[in-house]
Amino acid sequence: MGLIIDTQKPAFGLDISDVSMKAMLLQKKKSEVSPRAWADLKIPPGVIENDEIKDKKFLVQSIKNLIQNTKGGLIKTKRVIASIPESKSFVRIINLPPMEDEEIKEAIPWEVEEHIPVDIENVYLDWQKIEVGKKPKSVWLEGKENINQTKILVVATPKKIIDDLAEVLKKADLIPQILEIESAAATRALIPKEDFGPYLIIDIDAYRTSFIIINKQILQLTTSIPIAGNAFTDVIARRLGIDDQEAEQLKRKHGLDKKKKRGRIYQALAPSLSNLTEEVNRLIKFYQEYFPAKNKISKVILCGGSAKLPGIASCLTHALKLDVKLGNPWVNIYKTKGRIPPISYKNSLSYTTAIGLALRGIVNK
Repeated sequence: MGLIIDTQKPAFGLDISDVSMKAMLLQKKKSEVSPRAWADLKIPPGVIENDEIKDKKFLVQSIKNLIQNTKGGLIKTKRVIASIPESKSFVRIINLPPMEDEEIKEAIPWEVEEHIPVDIENVYLDWQKIEVGKKPKSVWLEGKENINQTKILVVATPKKIIDDLAEVLKKADLIPQILEIESAAATRALIPKEDFGPYLIIDIDAYRTSFIIINKQILQLTTSIPIAGNAFTDVIARRLGIDDQEAEQLKRKHGLDKKKKRGRIYQALAPSLSNLTEEVNRLIKFYQEYFPAKNKISKVILCGGSAKLPGIASCLTHALKLDVKLGNPWVNIYKTKGRIPPISYKNSLSYTTAIGLALRGIVNK
């Protein structure tokens, strides 16, 4: 789902967060897609805080620097598909009677107004029909049957977030083609096109962990919590009485391996892992109360920079009693045997959103 749409020409993906930005340009030759150019750049503290742009001038120059220092090749297109921060967007599912698209467009603001914590006049709305003529249970009507209802996925994002991002992109001499929430991009990268089963994606970033539930290739639910990479580092530093730099190194090297450092790193992270597990179980329970039992979630995919924490997939598999695996953001790109991506699979986890955005840049070619 995008909030600015003009999909006639190819574009590159640009994922921007509080701590870094990543660019990815994909090219298509005949039936094969491959990376043409990519780049990664750290963002210093204070430029973006809590997913809000604080220093537009610095961010503009950072974007220009990123594009000028790509690997693999050059990014010559000015058209960009950029990420909208998940934490600043509100994703809701509503039920409406059967009606034409124009009528849906008029009805949505009235339906969602009571369910987002900001004035409806101060947000941009985007929507997508995900079920037509079914009998779903509405999360807003407390489980009552709604016969012959159309289920609509609605995304609302504050105008200031969108306008500030669009302004920065334009000042960086780019043309915003689509602005898309991170969860939609991650889904496009991680879920095989032919796979319609339900999935839970856990995107572990530096400052937050996002939970994304997908079924039939359609976003169903998304939320986030502040248990993430930097919090893991802080816990290790406090428990072991060391500085953040050393704690970060130990986290990346040993992670949740019980055998390393006499299990001290694991023991420090165990409470955070337990809290993460509780949040996942609570989310799955909530989801399955409102969706048919046949959509029971059995597969969990990890992505994001902090998903590289050693041992996290196996620990979550044991704790959740579900199949938890590291995601493969190249799953819809490298289908021919023998083809190897230029970025290692482990490091590719950090590029998941950028790859998903870039995939949309070639969808309509």
